[in-house]
Amino acid sequence: MNKINLAFLILFFSNSAIVCQDIAPTTSLEFGKITWDDLDFTYAKDKEATAVILFDKGHSEFYIDENLRIRFKRQKRIKILQNAGLHYANIEIPYYVDGYGKTEKIKEIKAFSYTVSEGLLSRKKVDLEEVFIENVNANWRLKKFAIPNVQIGTIIEYEYTVETPFLFNLPDWQFQDFIPTLYSEYKMQSVPFYEYTFIAQGLTEFTDSYVFKDDYNIQYYGGASYPDLRSTYIMKDVPAFVDEGYITSPDHYIMKIDFQLSKINFPKGGSKEIKTTWKKMNEELLKHENFGKYIKKAESVFPEYIASHSMNSGSSEELAEKVINTIKKDFNWNGRYAKYADQKTKQLLASKTGNVADLNLFLIAALRSSGFKAFPVLLSTRNHGRISKSYPFAHFFNYVIVYYEVDGKPYLADATAPLLLHNQIPPRCLNEQGLLLKEDSFGWIDLVPHHPSIRSIYAQLEVDLFENTLNAKIKFKATNLEGYQLRKSLKNDSSKLVKYFNEYGLENIHGIKTSNFDNPKRPYSVSLKSSTSLSKIEDQLLIKPFFNFPQQENPFKQKERTYPIDLTYPKGSNFSILINIPTGYAFTEVPEPLSYNDDLMDIAYKTFISNNQLMIVGNYNFKKANYKPTEYPALQKGVAQIVSKFNEYIVLEKND
Repeated sequence: MNKINLAFLILFFSNSAIVCQDIAPTTSLEFGKITWDDLDFTYAKDKEATAVILFDKGHSEFYIDENLRIRFKRQKRIKILQNAGLHYANIEIPYYVDGYGKTEKIKEIKAFSYTVSEGLLSRKKVDLEEVFIENVNANWRLKKFAIPNVQIGTIIEYEYTVETPFLFNLPDWQFQDFIPTLYSEYKMQSVPFYEYTFIAQGLTEFTDSYVFKDDYNIQYYGGASYPDLRSTYIMKDVPAFVDEGYITSPDHYIMKIDFQLSKINFPKGGSKEIKTTWKKMNEELLKHENFGKYIKKAESVFPEYIASHSMNSGSSEELAEKVINTIKKDFNWNGRYAKYADQKTKQLLASKTGNVADLNLFLIAALRSSGFKAFPVLLSTRNHGRISKSYPFAHFFNYVIVYYEVDGKPYLADATAPLLLHNQIPPRCLNEQGLLLKEDSFGWIDLVPHHPSIRSIYAQLEVDLFENTLNAKIKFKATNLEGYQLRKSLKNDSSKLVKYFNEYGLENIHGIKTSNFDNPKRPYSVSLKSSTSLSKIEDQLLIKPFFNFPQQENPFKQKERTYPIDLTYPKGSNFSILINIPTGYAFTEVPEPLSYNDDLMDIAYKTFISNNQLMIVGNYNFKKANYKPTEYPALQKGVAQIVSKFNEYIVLEKND
């Protein structure tokens, strides 16, 4: 055996530290063989661990079933340590369906629980009749089952096999989980006909890695013979992945290896390079029947379409807005992410419904037909993972949006978001950068906006001593993406609005009125009245002027930060509160002002007293969407000031 040289393959996505030590020799790595040491095992290194993975083993190999296919087998064993870890007994196995007759198959499912009670070992098996299938979307399914008789101290284990015809996608492997892993192993049996490149993320080296060539085990395919070639990658004692909060997705940082088909060697001679360059990918996509050619075919339908919608007048900016908003109004998104169109233009015009690519490639054609420069931008949504610019892997991308220019100024658009301004894209797309594709060039463009999204609260507060309530008249406004988020989640539904404001400490809400729900050009506004219980301590009245609208606690509790802080987009909050002081009461103390401003954020808090009224004006703004780990201490300190100052009580004391 020879050690694998990984230097040219490793890509560093994080600087996560790994402590490697040998697994205890009394712990069994054989499926179905449980030792008393396994049952007695406790994990002292991480007292917060709700469970621990004793082993997780995967094995991919090629086999012949008319054509070459891939068989992937997984075996996993977990020890439950706390009640919060019981959910690890609920198993989900994803598999892919291409929609054109090809599908992955899940076979040979076995699952058991091992529990000791009164000195006796109980072994329970999953009944395969209780395994069911859930349709996630048009391309993904889940096989789901629950392992029975699981409690604290139980060991669960399960195995399954996936058979796949999709040779372009060798199963990836994740070494790390949200609980510690004692032993993780991935084996791969290679064939000379399919060569793969992989990216290793979140690790600098494997605990062990080997390649073994068996010249005595000769395989045959397509008239060619070849020796058995196996690679092994092992990680031991992998710590739990700690989600520090405010990250794009754990998938960006967790330890794993990701495979991509790079070359096909034909048994009868010749080869085909699959590993491409960004330039070549650009050229291939623009020639693709369901991408670049789709746009060109769609352009031919627009002269008549544009005329029928009166979109041929106004300034360039007005015309672009009309085109985009008309497409948003006329077509519905079916909820599916995609980078390729799923139907012909005529089908889309008839159904008025399509996936992301159907709608946005169609919109590009509409803008081009209206005289604008418009191009597709490929991206990876926030929950899909990060794009590595060093490796032109097509599967990095799962979404396409629209880039267009008006009088030389660039804009982005997404036809799937009717509640969003025509030249904005939804938060799911704000994942660093996207790949702009043109006929003669390609390039990377920033997706994250620089203009902040603001929530503003204006309130007039009146103390009712007879009813012992704090009565409030409130005007709430949300701009840009903050407004979009509320439009999308609350849907202008009064019951949802009441529940939303209840969560911010308002009681007995009534008189709700909204404005600009259908006009994303304007802030989404809500006016309301509330009557909230008044807090009293003897002769003192305690008023929380901003209710619970400000940040209530500091989410940045770690001493140090490993990952960047991702707020999705720049955002802030403004407050303007007028308190009418009841007769016979006065302030015990007026809150001190606060002013703080640097490159990361700004904070301001001021009070003004006039006659029997107190005006409090405050704001805090996060100037960036993403902060570096080195900026974490300053950000942590700033948020601590916000939590402290903006949640201060105003204390009124009865006069003698």
